Amino acid sequence: MVTPSEKGKPMWMSLGVTVGLISKDGVILASDRKGTYGGRITISKTMRKIYKIDEHIALATTGLSGDLKPIVSLMRAHTSLYNYRSDSPIPVRSAARVLGNILHGSRLYPYLAILIIGGIDKEEGPKLFSIDAVGGISEEEHFVAHGSGASFSLGVLESSYREEMDLKEARDLCIKAVKSAIERDVASGNGIELAEITTSGFRREEVDLE
Repeated sequence: MVTPSEKGKPMWMSLGVTVGLISKDGVILASDRKGTYGGRITISKTMRKIYKIDEHIALATTGLSGDLKPIVSLMRAHTSLYNYRSDSPIPVRSAARVLGNILHGSRLYPYLAILIIGGIDKEEGPKLFSIDAVGGISEEEHFVAHGSGASFSLGVLESSYREEMDLKEARDLCIKAVKSAIERDVASGNGIELAEITTSGFRREEVDLE
């Protein structure tokens, strides 16, 4: 989102919250569903922030919606091209590198987005990566959170995460982490979007707060 800074110049802020977590069975991505202008005016209560890239890879996004859609389209195109040329699914690590290269190539006029890419493949199992607006890639060992509500979600994740969580435990923890941000961060809200990526494929759902 673009918000006015104290000096009156445009300043970009990553609002809302996105969470990624590795379980023994796969990867969970979760986010709130609130879209705002400057964190003060709600422009959408059903904003999509998690996207399927392939059957085994998904992307959680926070940033300017106008920049997020082209990123998703580019990643889907690169993934399809890789699958066609190699006759095999793109590894999650390779997909993260492709995404990093796309963003780094536009670093002088950057896409205003902070991204989490997660998935599962035969070679390495569940994998999770963070990618910043200029293409910096960070592999996450257990979990990650981004956005204005991230500090609240991280507190929940750090206190409750344990290795070898099953998919249901990981799902419940991600919901709890996003709820914590929604309760405390004005720019997060309006329900939860959640995706599971396992060897069975991609599954997305919407979770009500009640």
